[in-house]
Amino acid sequence: MDYPSYLPKTLFSIPFSLSLEPCADEVPRLYTKDFLLFRADIKIASDFEFCLISSAKRPDLRKIEKLVELMDKLTGGIPCVIASPELDSRQKETLARGGISFIQNERNMFMPFLGTSVYQSVKEVQPKKLSPQAQRIVLNIISGTWNNISAGDLACRTARSPASVSAYLGEIAAISPSLIETDGRSRILRNSGFSKEEVLDIFEPYFSSPVKKSFKLSASAKHLHQFAEQGFLLAGESALEAKTDLAFNGKRITLMTTASHLAALRGRYPTYFDELPWWHDAEVEIQVWTYPVDRSDVRTELSFGIAAVDDFSLYLSLKSQIEQSDIRAFDALEQVRGAACR
Repeated sequence: MDYPSYLPKTLFSIPFSLSLEPCADEVPRLYTKDFLLFRADIKIASDFEFCLISSAKRPDLRKIEKLVELMDKLTGGIPCVIASPELDSRQKETLARGGISFIQNERNMFMPFLGTSVYQSVKEVQPKKLSPQAQRIVLNIISGTWNNISAGDLACRTARSPASVSAYLGEIAAISPSLIETDGRSRILRNSGFSKEEVLDIFEPYFSSPVKKSFKLSASAKHLHQFAEQGFLLAGESALEAKTDLAFNGKRITLMTTASHLAALRGRYPTYFDELPWWHDAEVEIQVWTYPVDRSDVRTELSFGIAAVDDFSLYLSLKSQIEQSDIRAFDALEQVRGAACR
């Protein structure tokens, strides 16, 4: 039968066979919607049979414990093995302490019924909020802009040192280990088949708004083409209104740039980019982002004369600002998220 692509093809360099778990029909849908159940067989000195409980996504430990207990009763005590490429270090340690076997890949497994444990129990980076550059990298792999990219290429694309890129990849691997592949001494950033929405769902709890600060500018919104020529992009609610059916209020245009780009422009035009006090009315608002946008949305050029930030970046920049009580704006933001994931 067909192997799920995320499962290793061998154990200890020995192929093992899979068949559908005979007891699968007796397992409640609560579990089968999240896990695939197989009966595995491997010949090491003699035949070993075990139940393989697999998931492409990061599994819920509470569900695992209950499912292993259920399968133990249904199969009459055949060993159960959890297989997922998304197991993090905390989950592996917890499973091992509980005596539950697991396979992440051929270099990370805990199978005491075979008398082996080769998982890495070193102190790995724990999942946490991503740094701006790590978030930038993840957004690019979700969109498909950066895929099958080596750490060296990432250093060039982000203009960061190899040591910094290594730290960013460590942050990403702590959340989704399967996105980072090792090829000899190099590490490769690669999406091995997850959909855009699946990767976004995994990383969304660890994302932050890219907006570092915003200020009002004493400039006219009639000259947006001049801002476009200087590398600014439409952002904020202005971009949301341009991309969706949310009515444009026309009160203020919001544009984004980065701190380094803004500093360069201020050096070139000393008085043009001065901030206005917060109580002043202004036609233009500038958002300073923590990282640049690598792929702009040119669809807004026809109506506004300037490209906009991409859908993923716009969603993250507004997610914490728009309340669910503002139904029209919240629905528009959900439209942007849905469009980004298509």
